[in-house]
Amino acid sequence: MKKSKEKYILRINNEGIEVTKTIYEEYYRLMNREIYLINRDKKQGLLYYDAWDTEQSSGCYDLVMDLRFNTEEKAIKEMEQRRLWNIVSNIQDKYKVCYYTALGFSDREIAEVYGVSHNTIHKQKKRIFEKIKRNLENF
Repeated sequence: MKKSKEKYILRINNEGIEVTKTIYEEYYRLMNREIYLINRDKKQGLLYYDAWDTEQSSGCYDLVMDLRFNTEEKAIKEMEQRRLWNIVSNIQDKYKVCYYTALGFSDREIAEVYGVSHNTIHKQKKRIFEKIKRNLENF
């Protein structure tokens, strides 16, 4: 009696394609592995990013808000900072009081850098802050 040769067919895009036994076995081994991994992830409550994709949205970015970060507030703050530094850069600051104050230096430390009294720096700082205040009110 003759042994009949078995045919191995994979269905791809609704079309049967004949393959070797090795390819057939490997294909189904990989398919079973994929099904196992999906079921394991479901049991553990894992969601895939592409599960959030729909026709109307592109993933979870449209659905989940980061409550720790407000883009609008950050943009407004950055605009105000730019405006403030623009005003500061246009004010004559002989002792760079704004710069050193922004870095956290005290009046006494700034005075030591320039070899003047801390009262000089304090008065200079008051004048500069008044100019800044007037510019911000007029802006």
